Amino acid sequence: MKIYESIKAFQKPRKAIVAMGTFDGVHLGHRQLLRQLCKVAQEIGGEAILVTFWPPPRLVLAHTQPVPTQLLTTFDEKAAMLAQLGVDHLLRIQFTQAFSQLSAQDFVQQVLIGQIGMKRLVVGYDHRFGKGRAGNIALLQEAGLHYGFTVIEVLPVMIENVTVSSTKIRQLLLAGDVEKAQAYLGRPYEINGSMLQQDPSCKSSLNTHLVSTNSHKLIPADGLYIVQVVHQDVVEEGMLHVARKYDAPTMELTVPNCPNATLHTPSLCIRFKKDLSQS
Repeated sequence: MKIYESIKAFQKPRKAIVAMGTFDGVHLGHRQLLRQLCKVAQEIGGEAILVTFWPPPRLVLAHTQPVPTQLLTTFDEKAAMLAQLGVDHLLRIQFTQAFSQLSAQDFVQQVLIGQIGMKRLVVGYDHRFGKGRAGNIALLQEAGLHYGFTVIEVLPVMIENVTVSSTKIRQLLLAGDVEKAQAYLGRPYEINGSMLQQDPSCKSSLNTHLVSTNSHKLIPADGLYIVQVVHQDVVEEGMLHVARKYDAPTMELTVPNCPNATLHTPSLCIRFKKDLSQS
């Protein structure tokens, strides 16, 4: 998968099959849409292009929101998942306050048609875009008649009569329900971070360390979690204690069967399996 840091670096393919959005979490609903994107591209000999925005609009427009912005996936985490799902091109458009003022009609004309040359658009049933989120499927279908592209609508994924969404997954994680969040994601929720230091307050264990991660990454509710720890291609079982003090989360990782020295690695991935606090 090729990653483009700006629209100026992108070269129009002969047949551009496009999906667009934030795709935070790359959950089951996103995966269903991406499968359709890649299927259409393969059927007509086109190239699957995902247009995403970074920083996410939630971060740029955070001053208009009543609660702090928390992300399910960083850009690097998202890009790795999209590559595994068969996307050919990932186009990252810089989202700014100025860009947020671009109307839906102008976004279609200037970006999707003018700079990408879109032939097909695969879009979720509730997708909104453009200034004030005024753009919707009806607007896209009307624009398709004018510019000569086809809009393919993808229906939601439902689990127990609940629509899978990034918002719902955030709610589950902030309630500590990592198992149900895993069902919606199609994989364990994970945090990629690094070891800060050995926790001096933990006298009973040489294998307890503080963990840091991206400041915008969502940390599940306070509690004690069974986790898998992936470091240097090795998977270990461990426990992660999450506690918030003055709204700042602290994560203490314990890996009982792992020698202390092997945990000193530049990066590690923590996968949440179960909240022992809810048992």
